[in-house]
Amino acid sequence: MYCILIFYLSSRSKINIPIHKANIDKILHFLEYAILGILSFRAFYNIRKKLDLPIIFIIFYSISDELHQSFIPGRDASFYDALADILGGIFGIIFFKLWKEKLKRKANFI
Repeated sequence: MYCILIFYLSSRSKINIPIHKANIDKILHFLEYAILGILSFRAFYNIRKKLDLPIIFIIFYSISDELHQSFIPGRDASFYDALADILGGIFGIIFFKLWKEKLKRKANFI
């Protein structure tokens, strides 16, 4: 469902909000994909207990999202947006994995 939300938002023509002037859009990309990273970790990690599937998914979805935007009037594909997406997604994956391990250690301690 979250991927559908990202696709929908990417399909919208650019709204004239001055967020691009301060590069706040990169922070928003990072946060948007950090959430997707957490969700992809939850979806894929139980399959193999490795981080490769969620990371591969984030990379491909980020790149496909930017390519998709290149076909939308008023939008364009940006290497730096894709980079912010990928870094945000990987951050979300690693953050959630570490948080989950910390909770597990705390539960085993008690």
